[in-house]
Amino acid sequence: MRGDYVAAAREQQSVVNGITDDQATQALQRQRLATYTNFFDPSQAQQIQKAANRANMQLLRPLVGVQYEKLNAASRPQGEQASSWLQARYASGNELLLGFNALAQDLDWGPRTDQFEQAVRDLADHIGHVGQRPEQLPKPGPDSLWALSDGSFYVIEAKSDADAGHPVYKRWAGQLSQAMDWFREQYPNSTAEPVLIHPEERFDSRAAIPPGCRVITTERLARLKEALASFATGLASNDAFRDPARVTSLLNDHGLNAAAFIGRFSVEGRY
Repeated sequence: MRGDYVAAAREQQSVVNGITDDQATQALQRQRLATYTNFFDPSQAQQIQKAANRANMQLLRPLVGVQYEKLNAASRPQGEQASSWLQARYASGNELLLGFNALAQDLDWGPRTDQFEQAVRDLADHIGHVGQRPEQLPKPGPDSLWALSDGSFYVIEAKSDADAGHPVYKRWAGQLSQAMDWFREQYPNSTAEPVLIHPEERFDSRAAIPPGCRVITTERLARLKEALASFATGLASNDAFRDPARVTSLLNDHGLNAAAFIGRFSVEGRY
């Protein structure tokens, strides 16, 4: 029986090694490897699961502690980073359009909060930043964290299931403040803007607005999705996504560059 699991683990390791272009899929297959390994080497299985969880925080957490792996901004300018990532992700312009369309569909208000939060995280990669979902750690952070190409960060809390017409309640403002506390603890030498995704920019009178808070409202999210659609169309035209200079130009044209993004697609939180 033990030999069966050893053989299964050996075959599964080959599956893991054969995946080089899809980190999420490789992490899932690594978790399956941990399952087989656990039957004959529980300690090694925990190490394998830790690696899988580090690559995809939505997977099971190992019994041993998972240390937070800090997010580093891309070492290249935003346009170059976006072009490189898009080429690794999409084989053609048509495939890219489908990917952006799926992303936009998940950026919809409603009860599908997990899909929304994952789309926010994935959006960072699509426009040349680096994203993470620290809320899935043992000591949760924000729903999403973006490392921008200029070295700064966005600390993002998403309330995509909030009802339109209602203000930002005290508990939600408190969650964003706690997320900023977490950021300052993890990144003491960096700066971040607190960003809330909520239908309204108005805060309840009992809520404390985090300093510098920006809100992606219903209107601003619609503007962002329109910009992403136009951006994707430009990227797909004559495979422009393969040319860093053209990607940079498109980012600038649609307000998706780091300098313009927050001003174009969010508003200040207010009472």
